[in-house]
Amino acid sequence: MANRWSECFKGDKNLPTAGGYALHGLCAAVAAVQVLALFAPHPFQGIGVLGFALLPVVFAYHASLLAAIAAGIPLAIACFWFGGYARAAIGVALIALTVANVVPILREREEARLAEARDASQNAAFNAEVAKCSVVMAQRAQEAVTYFSEPRKIVAIGGEYAVEFENGMRIQLPPIQPPLPFREFFYDHLVGSQVRVTLRPTFVEQLTAGCRSTGSAIPPRSAQPFEGDVYLIDRKIDAVAYVDPEFPRPARSDDRASASTKRISRWFDSYSGDRTYAPKGTKPAGEYVLEGQPFAVRVSPAADSVGLYLCNFPLQRPDSPEHFLSTDGACEGYEKIALLGHIGSARDGETPRALVRCLGTVKSPLRTGPRHLATTNILECRNRSIEAVLGYVER
Repeated sequence: MANRWSECFKGDKNLPTAGGYALHGLCAAVAAVQVLALFAPHPFQGIGVLGFALLPVVFAYHASLLAAIAAGIPLAIACFWFGGYARAAIGVALIALTVANVVPILREREEARLAEARDASQNAAFNAEVAKCSVVMAQRAQEAVTYFSEPRKIVAIGGEYAVEFENGMRIQLPPIQPPLPFREFFYDHLVGSQVRVTLRPTFVEQLTAGCRSTGSAIPPRSAQPFEGDVYLIDRKIDAVAYVDPEFPRPARSDDRASASTKRISRWFDSYSGDRTYAPKGTKPAGEYVLEGQPFAVRVSPAADSVGLYLCNFPLQRPDSPEHFLSTDGACEGYEKIALLGHIGSARDGETPRALVRCLGTVKSPLRTGPRHLATTNILECRNRSIEAVLGYVER
């Protein structure tokens, strides 16, 4: 047996000389291509943007690499079969090169398969979360439809178009441009009014899209206002309604003549930056000057009214008072100065205008800082934060 194998490696005994050289050359060429394949991008890697411009060349290049890898083992067997030390060495080299090229390809294919399985598992889990989120959102939408089956009272507006109702439910009105006149119209016509809401149909696809856009997590209730249309006495609030000066207001609560009223004026001290309030014709002590539009309050209480109090939160006694208006008889825990009168707790034909309290920075020689302002003109609250609608007063 040993003699037979030794005969096999004596050179060209089993193969004519020309054929031996041809086999040597073919094996050498395949080995060279295999070496190139170790350092060049393998056929299963992307061809890149430039490759699309040279697609035929790229295909030919990758085809030659695949052919060299596929021919490696058969040529190695041929080298061993036909004998000779040189051919045996080339066969060993071809086997080593082929294994070195095939193993990374197989490993990458396996990694790609595992990655595909992981992605499929993650997608299944994500879709399950989306489905869960969609069910919850559909339930919320149904709760909103049930809540708005009867007219509801508006208590606040958040952002430009999100309207808040008594129970904290919010709806998103259709965009109206420009937003500032809409906010003025809102406070002048809608805050405190009983309005009817028609919610737009919410389809499963829209719910699913919303859940996917939030990463499948169930959005907080307060961050998801429902879209809808608002009607006041069968008049839809839209891009035309807010400029209509004759927009219908709620009727008077009764047919009695207006109760006895008095006018309240606002005064401003430019040195301290303080604003205070007093009956018309009564000037507060100090360097106060008249400011803004007076408003009327009832002298006597009524069933649908609340007291309006002048309060003080002194920032630096006694030089830096901070007067503000409140409907809390305890002045929200601060100093109570006086009861100015009574204002409506709901809007009606007798008290149609909202009295709004807002907070903004005031610069003054004594002190620069946040100061309160009460007004029936929402324009005065521009660039300020609106704290509350205190109540409703006459025009």
